[in-house]
Amino acid sequence: MTEDRRCHKRYKAFVHPPRSRDLSGGKVDIQDISFEGLHIAIDKELGKGETVDLEIFIPQDDIPMFISGVVAWSKQDAAIAARFNAGLKLLKINKCDKDRLRTYIHTHLLGL
Repeated sequence: MTEDRRCHKRYKAFVHPPRSRDLSGGKVDIQDISFEGLHIAIDKELGKGETVDLEIFIPQDDIPMFISGVVAWSKQDAAIAARFNAGLKLLKINKCDKDRLRTYIHTHLLGL
C-alpha cells in the first residue's frame, strides 16, 4: 500500500471543468481538490514535473481562478485506456484566489 504524504486532506470537487491553454483543448476534470493541490483526469499523459496552467470556475462564482501547478504524479486510468490521472501541486495562485478556494472548500465541501 502506498503511503499518503499529503499535508492537506483532499475533497471531492464539484467545480465546472477547467480550461487550459497548455492542454491543447483536451478534456480536463477535477476529481478532488485541497488547499495545496488537486487530482485531475485528462485525455493526455502528463510528465512528472510538467507545469500546467488552469482556469477554474467554482459554483455560484463566474470569476475564474487562475492557478499554475506542477505534475507530482501521472498514470493511465485503469478503467479508461484513453484517460490519464495526475496530481498537481499548486505553484502559483494569487492571494485573492487562494482565499476564494479556501472559502469554497470550507463552505461547500466541509459545510463550515
